[in-house]
Amino acid sequence: MRIKNLLQYIENYKTDFISTNILEIDINNIYHVSDENCIKNKNVIFYGKSAEFTKRIDGKIIISDKPVDCQYGCECNFIVVKENMIEKSAEIIKDLLTNENLVLQYKNDMFEAIIEKRNLRHILELTFKYLENPIIVTDSRYRLIDLYPDKRLNEPVWDNIREKGYATQELMNQIESDKTKEETLKRNFPFFLDWGFAGNFKRIARKISDGKNFFGVIGVLESYRTFKNIDLEIVESLNKVIVNILLDTDPPNAEESSYKQTLLSNIIEGDLADRNKLEYSFEISKTNWKPPYKIVDIPFDIKNFHISTLRNIQDTIIREIPKVQTTMHGSNLVVLLYGGDKYNGIEKIGRILKKIDFDCGVSDDFFDLTDGFFYYRQSKVAYDYGVKEKKETNIHCFNEYYEVYFYDTLNKDEDCKMFIYSGTHKLIEYDKAHGTDFTDTLSTYLNCFKNIPQASEMIHIHRNTLNYRIKKAEEILGVSLDDDRICRQIQTSINIMKNRGSA
Repeated sequence: MRIKNLLQYIENYKTDFISTNILEIDINNIYHVSDENCIKNKNVIFYGKSAEFTKRIDGKIIISDKPVDCQYGCECNFIVVKENMIEKSAEIIKDLLTNENLVLQYKNDMFEAIIEKRNLRHILELTFKYLENPIIVTDSRYRLIDLYPDKRLNEPVWDNIREKGYATQELMNQIESDKTKEETLKRNFPFFLDWGFAGNFKRIARKISDGKNFFGVIGVLESYRTFKNIDLEIVESLNKVIVNILLDTDPPNAEESSYKQTLLSNIIEGDLADRNKLEYSFEISKTNWKPPYKIVDIPFDIKNFHISTLRNIQDTIIREIPKVQTTMHGSNLVVLLYGGDKYNGIEKIGRILKKIDFDCGVSDDFFDLTDGFFYYRQSKVAYDYGVKEKKETNIHCFNEYYEVYFYDTLNKDEDCKMFIYSGTHKLIEYDKAHGTDFTDTLSTYLNCFKNIPQASEMIHIHRNTLNYRIKKAEEILGVSLDDDRICRQIQTSINIMKNRGSA
């Protein structure tokens, strides 16, 4: 195993190398300086306290608490650690060298899996046989990509992401407050991690990165057996495989500060309905999204859609609209517009989407992000109804469809019958039996707020005819339309009956 690979498993070391080329030397053994079996070999590491180096050493690499004179002008390369860490460092290296063949075998298995174009689930299942501990892979926003095995482990981080498919805001706040994310992101190799808030669960963490882009996180939980140092080497190899798989799927660019995307995801998923939790999340992420707000939903078919197009849409929206935040939610690109000129922002989104023949749903304005879940639903409803109507515009606003959606929703509930004024049935049945249209006339009259000239013009009848039909409707209903409360109930009843196909 090469020196540069061994060094990443030794903590708080310093080097005193003659040349950086030493990093490429392939080590095959390690001996204590007093070991009589040691041989003259540049591929061997000697270790011991500086005071123990009392004779000529021909080895090229030495682990000690400080550089020493190895006599006769011998030039050595020193790995310097604290005195109490010399034995531990030697044990780590022995363990790695002993298990090097296991890593080689794993790499061969991974090579075959890549050649056979195996999916990530197969890769994780195969890796589990080597690590013998649960593995989880998330994207840069702690959303689940895959895991193995898929079973509850009574561990807060694993079970939270496994069950919900994403990290809740409470978990994200804990990750931020104890600097877990910063620790993961600043390292380019696997390391052992112990999250205080996760109890006594030790884990291996590894940033998934190709050196430029940050794609997500690998986590291995110490659950079934105690970790070995060789596990870090296997996780390192796993990272390279996952990067190749993700690059093949052309993933969207992801910033290392992914917290705000997760924050928006948790808002629209209803995990931030508590104002104190929201304010704390804003404080910890240095976020300042001022009201009023609008949510824009942009669904796409992932099976028939190239993900690079999505990346371009995100980049363009962020570049052209000043006060905006985006996130992915399932197969939807979700946009939060806040403060400023939201209507200008929506027009820009419409123009961006028109180039690729995409539609979007837009919520009403709202002023409290703890209600974000409901307004995200508005944007989805607006999209569904707008696309169904096949309007010329690709921007569909909820306020255009709220009434029909209200009645559609009400009609799905059997209890909607309690909202229907009983006389409405009589009026509808009378029309069916006599070929009259008193119900439609009354509905138009009430929708025009009892404005006779306006109502008669809308249905193209004389005012006297309108007056006759209204009086006849009153007789059949058995009520006086002077009572505004009754009128509102009748108007709602007619709309419900029409929507149900009963009128």
